[in-house]
Amino acid sequence: MKQFSRFFILSSVAFVSIVGIATFFRWQFDAASFHSFTFYFGNINPTVAIGLIINAVLLLLLQNIKPYQKNKILTIKFFSLLFFLVGAAKLFSIVFHFDLLVDKILFSNKLPTDILVNPQKGMSFYAALNFMLLGISFPIIVAHSILLKRAINYLLLLAFFNCLFGLMGHLFHAPALINVEGFHPMLWSVSLCFSLLFLSVLLINKGYTFMYQFGSHQAGGRFARILLPLAILLPIILGYLSIWMHWHFEVNYELGLSALVFVIIIVMFFTTWFVAVMLNDFDSKQHDWERKENMRLETVVDERSRQLSQAQKESDDYKFALDEASIVAITDQKGIIKYVNNNFCKISKYSKEELIGQDHRIVNSGYHSKDFMQELWRTIAQGKIWKGNIKNKAKWVGRTSLNNYMDTTYPALVPILKNYFG
Repeated sequence: MKQFSRFFILSSVAFVSIVGIATFFRWQFDAASFHSFTFYFGNINPTVAIGLIINAVLLLLLQNIKPYQKNKILTIKFFSLLFFLVGAAKLFSIVFHFDLLVDKILFSNKLPTDILVNPQKGMSFYAALNFMLLGISFPIIVAHSILLKRAINYLLLLAFFNCLFGLMGHLFHAPALINVEGFHPMLWSVSLCFSLLFLSVLLINKGYTFMYQFGSHQAGGRFARILLPLAILLPIILGYLSIWMHWHFEVNYELGLSALVFVIIIVMFFTTWFVAVMLNDFDSKQHDWERKENMRLETVVDERSRQLSQAQKESDDYKFALDEASIVAITDQKGIIKYVNNNFCKISKYSKEELIGQDHRIVNSGYHSKDFMQELWRTIAQGKIWKGNIKNKAKWVGRTSLNNYMDTTYPALVPILKNYFG
């Protein structure tokens, strides 16, 4: 899409510049070669020609412009404002029949004295409107208002359709399409130049409204870029061929219309077939990608499961070794016993059911002072290792009244600050 946009914009700039420069030289030098070259373009007003050239240059500046390029932005805003005012002045002249000499900015001695009475060599009403629209479009695109960028896209689209309507009027030799009472129509060459300028601005402002869909890299955007030129050009080409056959072979309108409808049906059939093939191909590629991605994810999950199983086995081995070699009791932050190993049960003479849910006071012998126990709990609560000896008592199992002390001590208490129990 980016390469197509750049190619279209540069081609449009080249065409508009050629039309404008050729017209300017024809007015400047009155050379026969320029007259023959510009004969097909029509009698374009020199002010319109200069306006087309400047707007083409502004279009080049607008490509890839950055916010920090202040000089470019100021240049675009200045010339946009200038031709907005030129268009507004011409509209004022046409509506109020008061000549502000807009058409005579250049080569006034070669133009009719009363341009309002002889408008053929002056700027048309629609050309003035188009200059005003371009004059507000360029500053909006370099601005930061999303709302204005969306609004200008719709205005540019309406202006493009208006120019396209005028081009069809010239192409089909239908004066009723281009002659609006009281307003002189644009020349076909000027309509084409403005159409190219409007489309180029839309391509630059492609991130908003309907242009976002056409510029998308998704399937819908790709198909739209294929079908849209066909939807615009095909009816025009077929319509012109139908009229051309009527002009040159005296084909009646009924036969021409029937042939036109028949060709449209055939073209739409093959277009539908083409879209179906493209969509099926897209779905096939999408399914292949999903299948490969699922296989890759399954491989990743299997490998991860194997690693987790290996880690779980290693953890179980470490736990088994620890249970066999140490006395283990796990408590929560409140000191409630959550787990004890077999060695703890054996040395304390309590079962797991009797210990779990109790706190360590169940094995407190009373041998150590209160300060000693507070210091122990404060140390491990801070995540530090407590080292020392503790004398706890075992479960009362005999008839003697003497304390039945555990047959071991804790040389160290290692805190594991992790929530194993939710």
